[in-house]
Amino acid sequence: MNDKLKVVCLINARSGSKSIPNKNIKKLQGLPLIAWSIKIALNANCFTKVFVNTDSKQIAKISESFGAEVPFLRPKKYATDNSKQIDAITYFIQKIAKSNEKFDAVAILQPTFPLRIVKDITSCIDKMVRTNADTVITLTKVNNSTLHTLYKFTNKGHPRPIIKFSNKGTIRQNLPDIYKRVGCVYLIKKKIILKSKSIYGKNIQSVLIDERRSFDLDSMFDWNLLESWLKFNSKKSWIYESRK
Repeated sequence: MNDKLKVVCLINARSGSKSIPNKNIKKLQGLPLIAWSIKIALNANCFTKVFVNTDSKQIAKISESFGAEVPFLRPKKYATDNSKQIDAITYFIQKIAKSNEKFDAVAILQPTFPLRIVKDITSCIDKMVRTNADTVITLTKVNNSTLHTLYKFTNKGHPRPIIKFSNKGTIRQNLPDIYKRVGCVYLIKKKIILKSKSIYGKNIQSVLIDERRSFDLDSMFDWNLLESWLKFNSKKSWIYESRK
């Protein structure tokens, strides 16, 4: 258990998913999706509490069966298609803070990133302790030519590159490394959420994670792709850690 920073884990899981019906309780390799995040949070042994923030009694019951705490259900106004996640997070943190729950920071684990491992979580906490960061996010390296392949359309329907580059072409090896934010872990100081209603403070740090662990389930295509990938890789030790 981390003794320098008191951290609670918060797993947001509303009902009513459109892209993947019943996404948070849909079984991935025989385990409800939300259970992947609950299990790894408990295995990390660095949280004072592991909470699930949901509007669904069914999700709450399943979450509790895997060891998470669901102290109350999220109001419906924070669980619609148009609701902002930060509003649901702020509501939850305000409420548990009033119940005298003692903590310094909150780790947000999104259920749609089931392949995170303990090290991804503990590295974020270590980074916050070492740097006194307000926020620690997870990043993964992406193809550095990506920016040069992005286009937008003009009013007349002509494609134009978002990033200007030489008409003579570019050499990939000469391009700078680029990274994208992934939702494996967001670690935020409690005071930032309560004062700013934001997950981003002024001092933002990051932890790099392997691309294979940054898989995001946003559609049935993603789900089917991950199921196929897991079928041929499930014996790898780090995947076993994610679900044991």
